[in-house]
Amino acid sequence: MLLEVLATFASVVLICWSCAIRPSVAQCPAGWYVEGIRVTGQYDCRPVPPPDPHDARGHEIDPPPRHDPQIDGQIYCPGSHPIVVDARTVGCQR
Repeated sequence: MLLEVLATFASVVLICWSCAIRPSVAQCPAGWYVEGIRVTGQYDCRPVPPPDPHDARGHEIDPPPRHDPQIDGQIYCPGSHPIVVDARTVGCQR
């Protein structure tokens, strides 16, 4: 009886611990956006660029080369597919 209770308790602790170290949902910080998500669950967060004053006047300007910082992340979706939920959030589609 005691062994069954301990095994059940250990199972619950391991399930909670695995959810903490292998998240199924993630969010970029404020002022950043999700650039995309791969089938493997890897995603990149990039800072939102400031508005370009030349765009308002209708001038076409070549974009500067991308040297933006980025945050790499990984979510885990066993049995489902990773998707972009909104501009800052990625999750698993069930």
